[in-house]
Amino acid sequence: MRPEEKEELIVKLEGYINKRREMLKQLKIAERTYHRWRSKYSKQGVRGLQGMKTMPHRVWNRLTEEESKIVLEEAMKYPELTPRLIAIEITDISDRLLLS
Repeated sequence: MRPEEKEELIVKLEGYINKRREMLKQLKIAERTYHRWRSKYSKQGVRGLQGMKTMPHRVWNRLTEEESKIVLEEAMKYPELTPRLIAIEITDISDRLLLS
């Protein structure tokens, strides 16, 4: 969504205090996103709405290459174990540690 469109949405929704949540739901815009836009807009105007990143740089629970390597090594070593038991093997029994 362009900054100008965000501005227009913010201005329109200011008049719909009681129906704001419903309207955001219809537009498929998270309330948190709207409030972040509104905060930036109130502090910096349209300029504050430009260049906002929409995706995180890194997914919080994604394994690093080194962690993936450790998991695969343990899985190959113990093919009879379930994923849960492999996790226990890695975290509780072996001397290895995953540091995400």
